[in-house]
Amino acid sequence: MSDITDCSLFEIANSWPDMKQISLQNCHHLTNMGFTSLAARLRKLQYINLFDMPTLSSSVLITLIMNNPLLEYVRILEFSFTQLDLNAITLCLAQSCISIQFDNILISHNDVRQSILLQIFMHSKLSA
Repeated sequence: MSDITDCSLFEIANSWPDMKQISLQNCHHLTNMGFTSLAARLRKLQYINLFDMPTLSSSVLITLIMNNPLLEYVRILEFSFTQLDLNAITLCLAQSCISIQFDNILISHNDVRQSILLQIFMHSKLSA
């Protein structure tokens, strides 16, 4: 699926609005325009894999999360070249996704960073 483009992602989102799972791992041709079409049209996602997506922005990802409160599994993974605000993404997951467990969120390769995100997640869940 690594040859998928923004146009094909738009078609997928329009054709299957009730989609529950999507994996876009290593789809390097996608831009925020393609992710925006997902965020605007898909509302029932439970599983999303966005591993190795250097063009994905925090704002589009947060919109996607907020529009999919049934998310149960998220795989993003940060790298040094990504510009993702992992704190904001973690807070959004904790506040927007009803039944998500932190064990099903894989955001960072760095164990210390993942531990910090766990603390943010747990604090936010307790405050909600």
